Formats: sequence, C-alpha cells, structure tokens
Amino acid sequence: MLADHINEDRLKETLLKLVSIRSIYTKEDLIVDYLNRKLRPICDNVTLQPVPDCGGNIIGIIRGETDEALLLNTHMDTVEPFSGWTKNINGEEEDGRIYGLGALDTKGGLAALMEVFYAIKDSGFKPRKTVIFSAVCDEEGFSRGTYTLIESGMLKNVRLGIVAEPTRLRLMRGGHGRLVFDIDIRGRPSHGAITRGAINTIIEASKIVLYLTKASFPTGKDKAKTNVAPLSIRSSESILTHPERCILRFDVHYPPGVSKISAKKRFVKAVLDTPNLKVKPNIDLMKRPTPYMEPYYIENEIVEKIKGIIASILGHPPDLGISASVNDANYLNNRAKIPTLVFGPSGMNEHAPDEYVEFDSVVTSAKVYATIVEEMTK
Repeated sequence: MLADHINEDRLKETLLKLVSIRSIYTKEDLIVDYLNRKLRPICDNVTLQPVPDCGGNIIGIIRGETDEALLLNTHMDTVEPFSGWTKNINGEEEDGRIYGLGALDTKGGLAALMEVFYAIKDSGFKPRKTVIFSAVCDEEGFSRGTYTLIESGMLKNVRLGIVAEPTRLRLMRGGHGRLVFDIDIRGRPSHGAITRGAINTIIEASKIVLYLTKASFPTGKDKAKTNVAPLSIRSSESILTHPERCILRFDVHYPPGVSKISAKKRFVKAVLDTPNLKVKPNIDLMKRPTPYMEPYYIENEIVEKIKGIIASILGHPPDLGISASVNDANYLNNRAKIPTLVFGPSGMNEHAPDEYVEFDSVVTSAKVYATIVEEMTK
C-alpha cells in the first residue's frame, strides 16, 4: 500500500521547515523557492505560475498513462502574525504538537501532500491517471492563486479534487459562501462636548453591530447557519467633533442552500431594520480582485467513495460536515466544476496566537491522501 511508504520522520522534518519559512499572504516567494527545490526531484514536471500581486503558485505533476487527473490542493500562505504568542512562532514541538504560524492552517496539510509525492517516488507507484499537486498563494486574502490556476486551463482534465485544509479529520462535503459589506453611515457633526443636534455615526454603527450579531438569518443544508461578524469600523476622526461619517465592514458567511441573492437581501434588510437607527446607511459589497465565493454541496457517489477510503485509515467512518468558511474548494467546485472535498489534520488556534497542529493527525492525513491517490488513479 502506498500509505505504508509514508515516512513520519521526513514528514515532521518537512513540516517544521515549512513552518519556519515566513509566508504571509501575497509574500510567498521564499516558500515557493523551497517547494521548487524539493518537488523537482520527485515530480515529472514542476511549473512556477505567476499570480498578480502575489508570490505565485507551484504545481507539481506526476504523469499517468492518461491525461485524466486527480488534484491535491492546498495553500502555502498564512495570515499576519498576532501578538500574544507564548510558543515559538517559527516552529517548535511539544507533547505531540507542532506549534507555529500556519502550522495548522495549512502547513500541516501542505507537508502531508508533499510526503505523498515522496512516497510515490520511494515506492515506485505508477498511477494510471495523472496526479497534480498545487501549492497556491493568497488563499488567506482573495484566493488569487487558485483563481489564476483555474483560469489558466491547467486543470481541464481534473475529475476529482482534494483540498488539504484543517478539518479535524472530518470530511467536508460542502462549504459556506461569503460576502463582505461596507456600510456607509452619514450623520450630523457637532462639537464633541455638545450632543444637542448631533448624530454620531459611531453610535449609529454600534446599534447596527449589536443588532446584527443577535439577528436571525437563514439556515441551509444540514441546518448549517449563516454567520455574521463585524470586521472593522473607520470614522472621519477629528480631535473634538462627533464624526460625520463612519464605514462599518461586515462579514457574512452563508450556507449551501441559501442563494447569494437571498443572503444579500436578508443582510440589507437586517441593517435597515436596526431599531432606533437615526440614519439610512448606504450598503455595498466590498470591492475585491476576484469574484466572491459561493457555497457548494456535493451529493453524488464520490462522497461515499472518499468516506470509505478515510474509514480504512481511521478505522471508522469520518464525520461529514460543511466548512464554516470559504476556501479554495469553493472555486474548484463552482468555477472549475471539479467535485472537490476537503479533509485535513487536527489542531487549534488558526488565525490566533499559539497555533498548533497535532502531528499524529498530519500522519493520518498523509496516509489518507496516499490511499486516495492509490484508489482514485487506478
């Protein structure tokens, strides 16, 4: 079995090295260089793909007898580091955990996919179908990496995709869509010591925040919920004046089974329904360089097939779920029309201090990916 060739020592060494390389989104150049050096000896072809305003993608290919392909995808970028770390942000091992920025999201998955390619080389395994490994940039920003990869046409022969996001060893058959709104609030300024006649836009924004975080929004497939969260607030700051203008940015993750149009209408209505609001805000989608991601949900036989493969490694069927946020599987399913499932390791604190991945789950993930390659490229 290909999974028997997973080398745990090499996998740990790769993971610690990846965590040590800073790769904040749009600044992935150093990790691209590392992956390029490591992938060339074990792939039939390696392509460095430029991506506008980012560090670029790297695509490794092991050719099969046919052009029909399996895609193994994950991202190599991380968010900006947060304050409050008590562990080594550049990587340390303690009690079976690998700590460091990006260790869970998603360098654990990246290391596991690389180890599968090492195992293919070590074992002499010859897939009948082609295997494509894509390490992409900017997933934490606007997913320009996977968007560029899809638009390039390199995935035209891919029939199945696996994205190695951290899922706590659950199999994600669907994912939420996402919208980001800018709420532009105009008030009436006055001297900061005088409240008579003033409409303070920060006060009005606060009313919206408090109402929206408690408001009811539609549920979708498998009773998945719509989630809303304030991201930022910016005002026309002045030394001693009630601010005339305030822009409130809100994030909306809406589940499969809820349309983009419906999600947008419901959010706008909720803003305008905010009790005791003294203004009528203008509400627009935040502009971004790539299209907004819409939700997806896979109901065909491929779910049961991959579920069975995972069960053969775990010893029991994995839990099925819907990703709470967007990831590159949204574009792969909806834009590239490639049925794509998400599976990856366990850990805690992604996008937070002391992020860690459980190393045993990285090993398990690597064995799952190896078995998927073995079974799905026959």
